[in-house]
Amino acid sequence: IKLLKNNHDDGLTVTTNDLPQSVVIEPLPLTAGMVQVDLRGGADVLELIGDNFARLDGGSGIDRLVVNTSTTLELLDYIEGRVFGFEEYVLQSNGNSRIEIDLDSIGEFVGSAESEELTVYVSSGEQIRMLGEFVYEAPELEAERFTQVIANDEGRLRVVSERPWQNAAIETDADLNGLVTVADALHILNHIGVFGS
Repeated sequence: IKLLKNNHDDGLTVTTNDLPQSVVIEPLPLTAGMVQVDLRGGADVLELIGDNFARLDGGSGIDRLVVNTSTTLELLDYIEGRVFGFEEYVLQSNGNSRIEIDLDSIGEFVGSAESEELTVYVSSGEQIRMLGEFVYEAPELEAERFTQVIANDEGRLRVVSERPWQNAAIETDADLNGLVTVADALHILNHIGVFGS
């Protein structure tokens, strides 16, 4: 299902059945009313391009929300109170844009969700920017993929990346100590010396 750039004067409501669905919402700048999507059951994927939506409900099943943006946005503000029932968040930024995640607000978001943590999927750490105080916890495996765990007093963020060797929070911090120092460069050089380029 693809929701195009048409004019929907009274808004738009899409309700799917219990089968797996894939829905793409293009920017809808001419839509005056609310855009609501209810995916019901099934393992669904909803790709969101733009921010003209009122409510997105993943329903039951393992659902994935793909946020595709060409502007910098703060993820939790973007989805707070409007997105429910998604287990996976895939972040895709274009050009110089980034998706920011305010870790000081993650407790409010996680507290309203079914899970006690937020899991995001990214191509690289260059796509996201962490805001607030955080610490690194021991990495975990998510569906046989290396997952970085970033936490603070408010909650946990799990980052699954196509570049698991790259620090998701600070891409130039190679040794995950929260600082960018000469030791990071030495860490990289030692790795290249042992494993090649």
